Amino acid sequence: MEYNLDDWRKVPQRLAKKAELGIKRTAQKILNASHRKVPVVTKNLFASGAVDIKGSGLHTVGIVKYTAPYSVFVERGTGLYGPRKKRIYPTTKQALFWPGAAHPVKSIAGQKPQPFLKPAFDEEAPKLAEYIFR
Repeated sequence: MEYNLDDWRKVPQRLAKKAELGIKRTAQKILNASHRKVPVVTKNLFASGAVDIKGSGLHTVGIVKYTAPYSVFVERGTGLYGPRKKRIYPTTKQALFWPGAAHPVKSIAGQKPQPFLKPAFDEEAPKLAEYIFR
């Protein structure tokens, strides 16, 4: 098989198109995998998942995000179990209270993390090279 100069000039264009398609496909697969892992109580967190694609070709960026305001707390945990590793205390009152609590409390340990996005990324992102170079 012979190749001419025009064939070689088309390689970057073909690679850019494959990269763009690979990034779009990988972002969607990450969202789908995270949907299988996300804890569902009210479906608000599940429904807030989305993919944003910016740019094109080799400048394509895929963003998988959850817009529910508490999504980061579910993913990373809070209090003793979160990034700060400290109990949660009230800042403006003498005790904490939330609907359903038996009584106001002085402090709470927090919520354990329930990762759903990072495990989905770790599972799907390595496949990006397969989509581009196969």
